Amino acid sequence: MNAIKARIKAVLHKILPQKLAALYDRLEELLWYAFFGVLTTAVNFAVYLLLTRLILRGAFAENEAGVTLLSNWCAWAAAVVFAFVVNKLCVFEDREGGKRLLWQFCSFVFMRLASGVFENFVPTGLILWLKMDDVLAKALVAVAVIVANYFFSKFVSFRRKKKADAPPRPQEECAGEESGAPLPEGNRAPETAVNPANDNAPENENATQNGNEPVSGEMPENDNAPKEDKAE
Repeated sequence: MNAIKARIKAVLHKILPQKLAALYDRLEELLWYAFFGVLTTAVNFAVYLLLTRLILRGAFAENEAGVTLLSNWCAWAAAVVFAFVVNKLCVFEDREGGKRLLWQFCSFVFMRLASGVFENFVPTGLILWLKMDDVLAKALVAVAVIVANYFFSKFVSFRRKKKADAPPRPQEECAGEESGAPLPEGNRAPETAVNPANDNAPENENATQNGNEPVSGEMPENDNAPKEDKAE
């Protein structure tokens, strides 16, 4: 899916003006959320029609209300599962599993249940108490539910963990530096190589200046050696 999104983005950057391409970059996640929201609605209607028109209609023809209620709940469940998968993998690109996956699914279902209750009861109150048009009330509530579900999914269910800039220093290392105790070999800083010739260089210069060693490379005279007769 990431490769498909990257290709679509590249095509849009080629055909769209620069300002629209920049706007797409800023709203890319929200646009993909809206796109998969439409697909989720399509899944909901598809499952509902499949159950009411083909599967349950013949078996429970006498109980039309029960067929409608059961089909509606099954369609809702299928839509929630579909929405969870596409939001996790395609919209927010989350790949975590294990206990984190279970928590994400439970929080996602809880939010959809809460938004479902809100979507069913609030329009009724707006219509009866505020005398609002039923279509307008349902449209306003639907927009509020979509926005609430998006922010809940982004900042709660699929919230990305913050990565630390640098790992904390080991406690033993800090204690060793404060007390002056030697650190283990793995925590010691690498020692720089010392050239012994350079260390002895100042001493040789001092010794040379004091007359203890010759300045040039000539051999010193030996006082015990026999002197040659100058005159033969």
